[in-house]
Amino acid sequence: MWTFKPILKPTLWGGTRIASYKKQSPAAEAGSGTPIGESLELSALPGFMSVVADGSDAGHTLHQLVARYGATLMGRVPYSRFGSDFPLLIKFLDAQDDLSVQVHPDDAMARKLGMPCGKNEIWYILESRPDARLYIGMTRPVTESEYHELVANGKFGDLLKCESVSPGEVYNIPAGAPHSLGKGCMVVEIQQTSDTTYRIYDYNRRDSHGRLRELHTELALQAIRHDSPMQGRIRYADIPDTEVALMRSPEFCVNRLRLTRNMSRDYTQIDSFKIIILVSGCATLDDGATSLHAVPGTVVLVAADRKRLDIAPAGGECVILETYLEAEQLSAPNI
Repeated sequence: MWTFKPILKPTLWGGTRIASYKKQSPAAEAGSGTPIGESLELSALPGFMSVVADGSDAGHTLHQLVARYGATLMGRVPYSRFGSDFPLLIKFLDAQDDLSVQVHPDDAMARKLGMPCGKNEIWYILESRPDARLYIGMTRPVTESEYHELVANGKFGDLLKCESVSPGEVYNIPAGAPHSLGKGCMVVEIQQTSDTTYRIYDYNRRDSHGRLRELHTELALQAIRHDSPMQGRIRYADIPDTEVALMRSPEFCVNRLRLTRNMSRDYTQIDSFKIIILVSGCATLDDGATSLHAVPGTVVLVAADRKRLDIAPAGGECVILETYLEAEQLSAPNI
C-alpha cells in the first residue's frame, strides 16, 4: 500500500476546509490557513505528479512507481491498456465560491485533439452549507446560434439543472455534460487522468494579474452532448457493512462501504489496483504486507496483486469509497 503527498492548488474560488478536514494528517499542515481549491491526492498529471509519502518507495513519483512494479501494481489488463500512465485521478475540492460553468471532452474528442483521454468524473459530497448547490446538465437542448447568444450575454448558466446538496450524496458528471460546483460544497472527485476543462462562463472573474480568465466557447460547443447518459445524482441504499455499488463504467468502478465492524475485502476476481478513500471516521487497513492507520481524507493505493484487504473501523463506524477498473469494462486501446 502507498500513500502520497497531497498537491495543494490555490484557486480563485477555493476555501480553507481541506486542511481542517484532514487535520489529523501532518501532510495537511502545509495548506493550513491558505485558500486552497484543490488537493490532488493521487495524480499522474504532467506537472502535478504525486510522490510517495513514506515507506521504502518514499520519494518515487507515481509514474516511477508504476514503471517499477508494472502489472503487479496496475493489474494485467490495465497495464496492457495504459502502460505506466496511471488512468485515474483523486482530488478534494473546496468551493468557497462558484466554479466556472464548464464542460469536459469525451474520449473521442480528446483523441482527435491529440490528448490520451477525455474526462468523466463523479463527486461525493463531503461537506455542504445549508444553501449549497451544484449544477449538472441542461434543461433543454439549444441551437448553435442560441448557444452563442447565451454565452455572449452571460446567460448560459441559466439553462443548467440546479441541485440542492447534502453530505453523502453522489453525482455523476459524464464528459459532455455542462456543470458547475456551487459555493459551499466540498467534495472528493474521482476522474480520468485529464486536466482538460472548457470554460463556458466564469462570472467575469479576473486572475491574479487582473486579466479576465480565458473562456473556451467553441471547444465547449464541440464538447457538449445533449444526450450525456446517467448525468446527475446517483441514488443508492445506505446499507451498513455491505458493498454498495455507485458506479460501473469503462472509466472506473466505485463502491461505498459504511462499516460498523471489521470487514475483509476479497479482490481475487479483480485484475486492477484499488484506491481506498477514507471519507469519515478512522480505520486500520491491512493488505497482508502493510498496515496503516487511516484518518478522514486518507487516500491509499493498493497493488493489484494484493487480493485481500482487512479494514477495521476505529472508535465507531467509518465510510470508505473504493475504486478500481474492471477488465471487461475497459474500452479497446486507441490504436
